[in-house]
Amino acid sequence: NPNSTQRSIIDDKNEMRPVITRLLSVPHLRARYIAHVRTIINEWLDWQKLEPILNEYQTLIGEEVKIDDKKQYSYEAFVSNLTQDKNSGNEFDDSPEDFGPPDGPPGNFMPPQGGFGGPPPDNFGPPGGFRGGPGRFGPGGPQAINLKTFIEQRRQFFLDQPEINKAVPTIESVSTIPSDKAFKANEPVKVKAKITGDVKVDSVLLYYVNGENMPFESVPMFDDGAHNDDKAGDRIYGAEIPPYSTGVVCYYVEARAISSSGTTVFAPEKAELGAFKYKISPSVTKGFPVVINEIVASNKKELASSQEKSEDWIELFNNSDKNIDLTGLHITDDPNDLRKWTFPAKTIISAKGYLIIWADKDKNDKIGLHANFKISKKGGEILLVDKDERGNTVLDRVKFDEQKGNSIGRLPDGVGEFKQLTMTPGKSNKL
Repeated sequence: NPNSTQRSIIDDKNEMRPVITRLLSVPHLRARYIAHVRTIINEWLDWQKLEPILNEYQTLIGEEVKIDDKKQYSYEAFVSNLTQDKNSGNEFDDSPEDFGPPDGPPGNFMPPQGGFGGPPPDNFGPPGGFRGGPGRFGPGGPQAINLKTFIEQRRQFFLDQPEINKAVPTIESVSTIPSDKAFKANEPVKVKAKITGDVKVDSVLLYYVNGENMPFESVPMFDDGAHNDDKAGDRIYGAEIPPYSTGVVCYYVEARAISSSGTTVFAPEKAELGAFKYKISPSVTKGFPVVINEIVASNKKELASSQEKSEDWIELFNNSDKNIDLTGLHITDDPNDLRKWTFPAKTIISAKGYLIIWADKDKNDKIGLHANFKISKKGGEILLVDKDERGNTVLDRVKFDEQKGNSIGRLPDGVGEFKQLTMTPGKSNKL
């Protein structure tokens, strides 16, 4: 409603909301909040985008609405209210069971004065309120504003806010080196951001994280000609994402103009929720004498742990004539988490010998080796990974499908292809 009194979208002086009040008093946090509101306006308060979604929902629930005998409006009003206002007085179903209070005194039906729990807040409902007469039920009652008008008015309400209309910097482009998506393990990735427009920025920041649904780290980006940013003062900023051995790295850029306009901007616009991504494939080291030799994802009591449990297990085999110290090596079922479980100190596999690792998540069992993951019998992969100081390269990797037999393993031991086998823990593999 263009004639209504517009309230600020920033509720920063409400004594009943001390946390948000204090957060929004911090200039860069306030600017981030406004930037996210601007993104919501651009991405969702748009009838062209919402109309097909609302049509889909309407189709989904349409038959249930049609047979609902307690609805306040007619089915025709439900269908047309996407784009047409509806007066309750002439659009309610007119059958007794569909309209009005039940038989008996009004006190059995109407809420107490002021409604249940007190009056609604002053910002309840669409802009300008629900238009219509004083009553809530029957002729002269509320008018149901159509959704198209509601969305368009709501969008305009936000666009008319002074803080939304402040000038913001422009991040024209973000690029990486390497730019061919051939991201290598244990090498940093250089990121460039080109800033354009008339708004002077205070700082440019690069945010990154290895993994998803985790907190981002941040580093400043520089335009000094010394951080892979081309020439000093050319408004191209540079920084590095540190090296990782594997994983999916998420990153985004923020350009702040707090002192000049109190605004900030992100690329991508949704920041953490829409971050750029690249995947690092782990490096491989060939020729390590210890290999994955047998895998059991469905132990049927052929082998029990010290706690008499039939758990998943992995067998390693040492092809060499020397004992091998596995201290600091890792084993994992997740190629994006190469350091998932680490062999403890003084873990030795003897020459031409076997070693069992229980994949049971049993950290309380002190007898034997117990990894912090279980193996899916539906299939997956197991990786043997080198020490941190040697870059966490992959020493051996086995992918397997659904396990249908007792076990899968190499035949012959240590060098053969993986096949369905008879379970032979700590012994030579056989069909």
